[in-house]
Amino acid sequence: MRQYNRCPDLYPTRRASVSRAYAEFVIGPAHKFQRLPDTVGYDDAALLDTDAVGLHAEHLSGPTINARVAIIGAGPIGHGQTMLAKASGADVLIIGTVPHALDLARRLGADETMDSSQADPIAAVMAMTGGLGADVAFECAGGESMP
Repeated sequence: MRQYNRCPDLYPTRRASVSRAYAEFVIGPAHKFQRLPDTVGYDDAALLDTDAVGLHAEHLSGPTINARVAIIGAGPIGHGQTMLAKASGADVLIIGTVPHALDLARRLGADETMDSSQADPIAAVMAMTGGLGADVAFECAGGESMP
């Protein structure tokens, strides 16, 4: 089976084409496009790729009811991952550094949040799990924040 997502030139290709996919008009092969129903607005559509990646990670890791999940990064990707983990029945700790993002994580269902600039995230995970460690951890920070 051909896996177009495993392109050896993925990032140069993305920079040349996909990064322009938020333009008013896009040209590309028809099989790469999907018409969205009128019930899906632009705000929701903008997160489809991000949410699909999170859902794939969720399926691969398989958190279940009361699994203890640690999510590193309280941005849009971490928030989406929080909602998916909660939908699976997991107990969620989300780790971030921005207070209003951690507040939003709580409103989205996170059981616990912690500011890693103020405390040790490993200690928070161990406290949440009774010293056992997370069943599943999602790294949703990326970039320079996760060398």
